[in-house]
Amino acid sequence: MIWDSLFLLRKLTYISNKCNIFIYFKFLFQLRCVIVNFVLLILLKTQTNMNHSGRFQVQGKNLEDFNSWAQDLPLLATTGMQLLENLHGRLRINDARIRSKGFARCRRFIATARENGGVNISYLGKPLIKSFPKNFTERLDLEVYFGVAFIKEY
Repeated sequence: MIWDSLFLLRKLTYISNKCNIFIYFKFLFQLRCVIVNFVLLILLKTQTNMNHSGRFQVQGKNLEDFNSWAQDLPLLATTGMQLLENLHGRLRINDARIRSKGFARCRRFIATARENGGVNISYLGKPLIKSFPKNFTERLDLEVYFGVAFIKEY
């Protein structure tokens, strides 16, 4: 990539002496692209700590509560279960009963993810947002924004 930049600089000098303005701007643009790619590559290589974040959220007509996480290390499946149970324990009895299937399905999802190495957002390319049960007003949402979640213990 550095050699590409040096080559383009030499070409740029030669072309600027010839005074063809269109070719001059074409090489300026190519040089800019090479520099931007080089800077992005350096930034990606130097990024050491990946942020791992997400949340569990209960929603409904008269309710909205959540438990979130944001940390340097991936979220363990056991910690995720604790966050889920903490949220479940804060609900009123009727709200917990309405969402009981959603909590059971979310526990199953976490257990399955744990056995398969967790949920890795960098592979998905976008945040993971799942609703339990799907397309219901009274539901539990699982949102994983960055990093890895629900892995086995270290």
